[in-house]
Parts: sequence; structure tokens; C-alpha cells
Amino acid sequence: IAAGEKHHMIPTKNNEALFEQFNAYMEGRDKNFELLLTDQELQTIFGISRMTLYRARRSGKLPYENGFGGQIVYRFENVLLAVKTNRFMIRGLTKFDAIERLETFKKMLEL
Repeated sequence: IAAGEKHHMIPTKNNEALFEQFNAYMEGRDKNFELLLTDQELQTIFGISRMTLYRARRSGKLPYENGFGGQIVYRFENVLLAVKTNRFMIRGLTKFDAIERLETFKKMLEL
């Protein structure tokens, strides 16, 4: 396809089967998708430094995983639980403020 040309997929039986498989997969998925947060997103949400996140990970206060390419990611539900149980506390924010910021961030993504 040359630059600037639009590509329109012509439906074929193979494409239709693929679309049907994809739609079946999407319908079967849990509607509450697993939200993964990055270091940068948590820094923005809570107004904290990268070093604060590093210390929280190292001390076991904030569960994390290695995502694609070695990027550190945090499951939304794990962060929420860590905040709710006071395992992960953010200086300058009450527990309720931290929870509200997390929930607001999630709602904005769902729009």
C-alpha cells in the first residue's frame, strides 16, 4: 500500500471467522479488565517520586510485577488494597484522598 492510500479490508470467509473468534473472546472476558499501572502513572496519581515507589517495592509495601520489556507494573487492585490496608501510605495524602485519586484515574480510563 502506497503512502497516503487508505486500506480497506475486504471481508472474506477467513476474515469473518477471525472476527467471530475475536468477538467471542471479547464477550467471554471479564468486564472488569485487569488494569496495570506504570511507575509514571503512580507518580502522577499520588504526586510521589520514583524513589518512593522503589522503596515501597523493596520493602514489600507495594506489590509489583515485571511487564513487557522489563517495565515495572502494578495491578490496580493490589495498589488499592495496599492503600486501604495502610500497607502503602503516601505522605501528605489521607487514605481516602489516595483511594479517591486511584478511583478517579480508573474512571477516566473507562470513559
